[in-house]
This record gives sequence, structure tokens and C-alpha cells, in this order.
Amino acid sequence: MSPKRLVRVANTRRTAATILPIAVLCALAFGSTANAADTQTGGGIELGVSPITALPASVQPSVTARLLRRHLRAGAKATVRGRVLGVAAPRVDILISSGTGHGWHRAASAAISVGGRFSGHWRTDRPGRFRIAVVVDGRNGGHVSRHLNALYVFRTGHASWYGPGFYGHTTACGGRLTASVVGVANKTLPCGTKVTFRYGNRTVTARVIDRGPYIAGRDWDLTAATKRKLGFPSTGTVLSTR
Repeated sequence: MSPKRLVRVANTRRTAATILPIAVLCALAFGSTANAADTQTGGGIELGVSPITALPASVQPSVTARLLRRHLRAGAKATVRGRVLGVAAPRVDILISSGTGHGWHRAASAAISVGGRFSGHWRTDRPGRFRIAVVVDGRNGGHVSRHLNALYVFRTGHASWYGPGFYGHTTACGGRLTASVVGVANKTLPCGTKVTFRYGNRTVTARVIDRGPYIAGRDWDLTAATKRKLGFPSTGTVLSTR
């Protein structure tokens, strides 16, 4: 072997002898760091990414909300509570619609507190069945919404019931009355109008199928089936959405 080649081989061996221990030390140090990170975070966290940095990436924009009470008397306060995640926004809007072609309007606006929680309130002003939605528009263009269960707002009325003696006859709205027909008679509401009644803890939705009652001071005549479903007595006070 020539002198020059011997020098090159010697230099190569010295370089390898110097680099190898350094590489081993680096590998050991790297493994210790990774093990420490796994020990602190429970494993599964990519090296160099802290749990705080990784968390927002796993949070999808969402809003959860609920009505505290779905059945209220007109004039009572309605309340919606919930939480917003993944959207930077100062407030949420609570929208309400009667579903009769009047569209949506804002019933309340609530500030979003630390942790994304909010609580919105408004005073009900009239009876009816209303759809409720919670909408959040974020500063960064994010938008989330959620539709809630229907809200029923009632007024107080006086009712009686009818049926025996009229079974088999045609009602003022054109149907045939039987003991199993769920319906109600009213003097002015259009035939087919849906009305939700509440008595005690029972709720029944019935259509206007007839005219009446014609006794002063009474607003409704319930069919026998409607009376039975509500657990309603012969006469008394009932709550209704119309």
C-alpha cells in the first residue's frame, strides 16, 4: 500500500473513532428526551409538540345548548344555556321562529365567558310553538349553529268536552266525529289549525275540527279522545298555544 493511501486510511479510522462516540451519545440523549416526553404526556405525543399546542387542532368548531324549560306560560322568562368550542367569538345569538312564514328574529344575545359557556334569556310575549336556534359567527370567519327542541308558550283558557250524541255526524270542518278522533272545537280558528294543549304534566296536539263551544266563557270543546289523553275533567282551565 502506498504511503499516501495509508495516510488516507488512518485519517478515515481516526474520524470514525471520533464521530462514533458522539453519535452514540446523541442517540442516547434523544432517547432519554423522547422517554421523558412520553412519561410526562402518557405517550402518543409527537416529539417537539406540547399538549397545549396540539389540543386546539383536535377541537372541532361546535356549539351545544339546551332550553332549561320547554313549556312556559306567556310572559315567563325563557333561558338557553350552552357552550361554544373552537370558535373565537364574543357573543352568541339566540334566534326564534314561529314557523308561520315570518322568518327568524333574534330573541337574545349572550356573552361567551371563559371556557366558552353562555346563558341567554328573554321574556316570552305571546303563546305559540316556536323553533329555537343558537348561532355563533367567529371573528376568523368561523360559523356554527344548532337547532334546539321546540319551545311551547301557553295561555290560559276555559274548556269543556263533547262527543256522545254527535258520533257518526259530520263536523263543521267536514270530518266524521267518532270516540277515537283527537280534535278540538273552536269558534274562530281556521279548520285544521294545530293547537297544543297542556294539562298537568300532559301535552297533546290536536287540530281544529269543529265549531264551538257555545257556552259563555269557554274557549275550547275537546273531543273525548283529546280529553282522555290529557287526563282532563269535564270542565276546567287548560293551557293552549293559541
